Amino acid sequence: MKYDKTDFENLQVSACNQSLVQDFLDRINGDTLGRKVSIALNQRQQGHFDKAMLNISEANRDQVLAIREIQSILDRLDEPRETELIFENYNQIFPFKIGLKNGDAVLNLFNYVNSVFNDGFSKIITELHDFEDEFGLLTEECTFLEERMSGQISEKELDVIKEKISILDKRMASIKKYVLENLFGFVDREYGSAGPDDRLRLIKALYLVLTSSIETRDAGSRSMSPT
Repeated sequence: MKYDKTDFENLQVSACNQSLVQDFLDRINGDTLGRKVSIALNQRQQGHFDKAMLNISEANRDQVLAIREIQSILDRLDEPRETELIFENYNQIFPFKIGLKNGDAVLNLFNYVNSVFNDGFSKIITELHDFEDEFGLLTEECTFLEERMSGQISEKELDVIKEKISILDKRMASIKKYVLENLFGFVDREYGSAGPDDRLRLIKALYLVLTSSIETRDAGSRSMSPT
């Protein structure tokens, strides 16, 4: 399922800059950062180390940019200031982590959002990642069978795989909808004074970080160690 802006008409997305809306839609219609990490781990296991490093680097980059975006918005809303975030201690083995200095406001926001959702939020995100992984495997299998095994597999067998893909697509859409509706509600309640563009930027950035499997922590935490 692909979202378009009509899916968010009741959430005032139409009031936002349209290039920003398109970027938001591209993000939520694409793989989560958790899925990118999973792809990279599979590539490592298969010996494709360059591809794996590229995917991990891109996931780290996207998460860092999202965190910077959040901090920038918080700075504009709280007072005219600029917080100097420092990123360090990037763990390049699983579980991946990003260490953050001067990021108390961002880290407190992440903790607050998680508490507002509910105690089962992490379980829901794990379920989303599992669905994405299964969706990716089945999609690859279906493409392989259609392109390489044409005539050696029945339409009925293909239809069974396609039905599974469709079911997974709907399940992923349901979880994403739950996450996004909660984020829109949270941002409207807590940051209603922000303009529509900043609210959408904040929702997009929070979505990216919250659906990632890369943990963002205080760089001073004992569990952060350089690798």
